[in-house]
Amino acid sequence: RTPEMALCHALLAQRKGRAEAETLSLLDEALELHMRTVRNLPYDEEYFAKLNPDLLLEIARAYLSRVSQEPEVQDPSSPVALALSKATKLLQIITKQVPGLLDGQMLLARARFSACDFESALRFCGNCIKADPSYATASLLQAQIYLRQEREQQANAVLEQAVSHNFGVRESPLFHLVKAKVLQSQGELTEAEEMLTAAMKLPGVSNDNSRRKPSGTQEEISQHDRCSIYLQLIEVQLALGKTKDAKALMQQAIVNFSEGPQEGRITMASAQVEVKNGKIDNAIKMLQKVAPDNPHYYAARKQLADLYLSHRNDWRQYAMCHEELVKSNPTVGTYLMCAEAYMKISEPQKAITNFELALRLNPGDATLASRIGKVLVSTHEYAKAIEYYSTAVHKDKTKTMLKYELAELYLQLKKFEQAFKEVSELILDNGFDSRDLQEVMLHVKALRLVARVHQAQSNHKEAVDALGLANTAQSSVLARVRTESPDAIIEQRQVSAQVCYELAQCYQKQNEGEQALSAYREALNNDDTDQRATLGLARLRLHRGELDEAQSLCVTLMRLHPA
Repeated sequence: RTPEMALCHALLAQRKGRAEAETLSLLDEALELHMRTVRNLPYDEEYFAKLNPDLLLEIARAYLSRVSQEPEVQDPSSPVALALSKATKLLQIITKQVPGLLDGQMLLARARFSACDFESALRFCGNCIKADPSYATASLLQAQIYLRQEREQQANAVLEQAVSHNFGVRESPLFHLVKAKVLQSQGELTEAEEMLTAAMKLPGVSNDNSRRKPSGTQEEISQHDRCSIYLQLIEVQLALGKTKDAKALMQQAIVNFSEGPQEGRITMASAQVEVKNGKIDNAIKMLQKVAPDNPHYYAARKQLADLYLSHRNDWRQYAMCHEELVKSNPTVGTYLMCAEAYMKISEPQKAITNFELALRLNPGDATLASRIGKVLVSTHEYAKAIEYYSTAVHKDKTKTMLKYELAELYLQLKKFEQAFKEVSELILDNGFDSRDLQEVMLHVKALRLVARVHQAQSNHKEAVDALGLANTAQSSVLARVRTESPDAIIEQRQVSAQVCYELAQCYQKQNEGEQALSAYREALNNDDTDQRATLGLARLRLHRGELDEAQSLCVTLMRLHPA
């Protein structure tokens, strides 16, 4: 059959509420049938004619319809994560072959947003706005991301810029929602309420049957966004102490969204209203009714667990809620959630058990293995931690970060020889340009750790040599991130500043004032807000009798860091 027929069957299965696996299988079939027609074609006019980006976009939209519009860290093995992964790969093909198709760029931005990759999402939104400043959907998503990153001023600036290019944006319910969130984050609750009340009066918000596409927007308001406006207004009213109004609006929301995909969100919001009224038992009963097959079951169970802990101080029920999540869906994500819950209530042994169960499901996850080692260290089980790290590194030589953490543990235990032996294996030869960027970054960390080992033994000259090498390697990292990973520039400049600060400290211990002065200056050239480098330079100036310069640095420090 044709790709179009397979896609129609997938959409029909989705509309009828068939099993998720069946829908995804049909979408996979539609994509495979279509790509088969272009896979072996030469890269010419016929290829682009048969590529049919519009059909590919429809398939990508169908994949993304299985994914929450709210950003969540997904378990890699879950159906939602698989759908998101497939949509992302497909959209990467579309945007690479047809970069001018803004809908493709926008969908990829949404996919990155759902995967919590906010920097990539911002980059794709920026591409859309650069190509078409009046593209309101990109501006609204960009503002939402800035809000999540607590960059309220930038979110507000994006909205103002969107309005200046397209006055119709103000008629969008989503504009009202994002603007209200900006106002709420700035403490302007009355203005936020007015904005959301105005949004409720727009077509398609309070009455789904009257929905029509507002001018200036790229798409009709979704059920998710309708529900978000209700919930945001309820939250603002509760913050203003308008409990009666919030309860009345909640009843309206229950009528509008009952027995639908947003029902779980409404239940959780209703529970929050009950908590605000001091009716904790009612809130607990509401959340207990959310069934495991509800898409918001995990969020509801987590909210229930937090209620038990914060309002009942019931550690047993708090842990039980997380155990139920594992029982209903034993994935890496649920095991991790359960492990972190046990850490919160100071039961590290049970936490380690759950971390290990998660690691069995995903044995290649070095971050997870690192977390287990850190838990053992935090509970002062150093012998077990050393044994764990050593075994993990021996089994998989690629887990170089674990070797670094093992060396750091040896240093903490003042086992300098073992620390030096482990960390020395992470130091690279020359020729950084041919190495993977992450390898060079780890090389810099390893050299800094070598310097700490030398300093612990009062070998200041050797520490200076190691930090000098680290500074040279970090310069190479900075040069490469400008082209390979522009989002990491600020972070890597901060690393450069830290290396220079450590070098300056070593020079001071050797009474080499000029070299220390130069290192401090280089640190501040890389990051002029670095608190330690500014204070260190001020102290050095004071020691040298340069009072005016020392005072100027102190004033700068107080301005940058008033606390």
